[in-house]
Amino acid sequence: MKKVLRGGVAVAICALLVSALMIMGFSADPAKVSIRIEGIEKCLYEGEYSYKGDGETLADLLLAFDADTDEVAFTGIESNYISKINDDAAAAFGGWDGWLFMVNGVDATAGVADTAFADGDDIVFYYGDPFGVGFQFPVMDTDRAEEGELVFTSTDTVWNADGTQTVSENPVAGMTVIIPELDFNGTTDENGKVTFDAPAAGDYTVEVSKISDAGCPLVLRFASGTGFTVAAEEESTEDEIPVPGTEAPAADAAEAPATEAPATDKAEETEAPASAEPTSEVPATAEPETSPATTEAGTAPATTENAKQTTTKRASYTSRSSSTTRGTSGTKANPATGEKLILPIALLVLVVGIAAIAIATVMNKNRKGGKQNDDDDDE
Repeated sequence: MKKVLRGGVAVAICALLVSALMIMGFSADPAKVSIRIEGIEKCLYEGEYSYKGDGETLADLLLAFDADTDEVAFTGIESNYISKINDDAAAAFGGWDGWLFMVNGVDATAGVADTAFADGDDIVFYYGDPFGVGFQFPVMDTDRAEEGELVFTSTDTVWNADGTQTVSENPVAGMTVIIPELDFNGTTDENGKVTFDAPAAGDYTVEVSKISDAGCPLVLRFASGTGFTVAAEEESTEDEIPVPGTEAPAADAAEAPATEAPATDKAEETEAPASAEPTSEVPATAEPETSPATTEAGTAPATTENAKQTTTKRASYTSRSSSTTRGTSGTKANPATGEKLILPIALLVLVVGIAAIAIATVMNKNRKGGKQNDDDDDE
């Protein structure tokens, strides 16, 4: 009988532990992804979304996202083809134009129901016609931004008649480039280049756009906050700087000993002796940069002269991810490890407590049952 009870208690404890582990698994943080939607004329949404469901495909995520936001409405999720987002519908220009998407910068090769997603993914939907009027993905070269020059290129893929692909890097020509901080609005030349007055040190944002004659987008706009920074190095001065270890206390001219060496920069006022024979004056033998120099006011510290540095400006490319929001904002947060462990630890403590109570109850019943049997035997 005791063995049966012990077995039952062991089974109960195992069941409680398994349940606790399952609950701990369900208490995992939601998947956080960045979503950006570039429509025909403007960006429709840019922000971060936390998915709390248990789906694994992009269709599962979009259904939840569509239900949670009032700013964006998708059409076609269930059919595995996004045909419309808000008022921007596919074939608006009568060609192969429509909605496409990419995950982490890679074009999708399947529909949303057949594309998986993961925590931290960057998802971009964009409207275009890559197989008709064409579409490019501008990349900005800021190597000469401090001199007032930006160059834009795109890695383009062309499908050949035999089904093969040809990938090449090409300039993005005829694209509008706006730099709000400089009040600049220009168009790239045939080499994908724009020039402007050399900017001062600071941060600058860059906006790009290009449309066909009919109004269909021809390039993917930059995420908000994309731009470049020009940093200036401060120019050094020629002020005299004391050399450590060569400082000497100042003394009045009247108290200066007669044997002090004349300073080299005072050579025209005091002649140094022609030989090393002992005299009342001793020539200076140390290097000018490291020996104390005698002046009319006394002894002053030696100095060195820093070489003048030419002021230079360096430009660096900056790109803000879609966590910066034009629509509903969201901040990508990484909860502290301690916060993540609070619930699992609490559940584990609860399970242990319940198990302990169950064991104590069983043992108590056994003792009572044994005592009752002894009383019956005595009777």
